[in-house]
Amino acid sequence: MRFYCLTGTPGTGKKTIAPILCKILKLNPVSINSIASKSGASSKGYVDTVSLAKVLKEIREQSLIYGHLIPHVVDKEDVKHVVVLRCDPIVLKHRLASRKYSSKKIRENVEAELIGLIAYQCYEKFGKEKVSEYDTTFSDPERASRDIARIMLGKKKTGQVDWSLTYGTEEKFTLLFSS
Repeated sequence: MRFYCLTGTPGTGKKTIAPILCKILKLNPVSINSIASKSGASSKGYVDTVSLAKVLKEIREQSLIYGHLIPHVVDKEDVKHVVVLRCDPIVLKHRLASRKYSSKKIRENVEAELIGLIAYQCYEKFGKEKVSEYDTTFSDPERASRDIARIMLGKKKTGQVDWSLTYGTEEKFTLLFSS
């Protein structure tokens, strides 16, 4: 087991938290997006996950791998622990809009976060003993990184995040998907 992993829907804080977390845990940071780009596994917005998984298999040092494709490119036996970053969907919507994501991409990512798609994929692939969730909605990156380090080292437990309880009314749901 060589990797700690940080994943989540785009906009949940992976790129911000990963470098701080790597300093705390003294790990090498490995960005899936950077590796995909440098290795040629990414072209025109499409990522060849099979090729990317092969490239990641070549990494020998203990590392923090981060990116939203973790459940598609990392094998269970290579993982020590996965933390899925979560963010309130309405806050996520605003974060993605400020990054100039298209309306279609915002909707896709907000829906994925609302239903916990990446968390579900991680639980399915890695098992509940290797997966934790962390809500970054109102966390500052330094505190979040310290908390996540403790989670990854088994010194702190977290529960599951369920946005369906927050967005259970038609009014809130409509607000979430209005332009």
